[in-house]
Amino acid sequence: MHKEGKKEIILQGISVSEGIALGDICIYRTELDDINELKIKPENITHELDRYSTSLQEVSIQFIKKQNTIAKRISLHILRF
Repeated sequence: MHKEGKKEIILQGISVSEGIALGDICIYRTELDDINELKIKPENITHELDRYSTSLQEVSIQFIKKQNTIAKRISLHILRF
């Protein structure tokens, strides 16, 4: 059932767990939602691919650090019980 004056919006994405969720949502947006296209000159392609590769490596390192931090926190939390 819908409350008067409200409309239903169906959002699709990757779920954390299966099932149906009911309730209020919050849509969080950042400046990354509006990414501009950039044309790359042929002579700059190698440089841009190197930048991309470096960025992926940096993000992978950050991701692994976050995973380790979360794993430690979960372990500490479990040990408390």
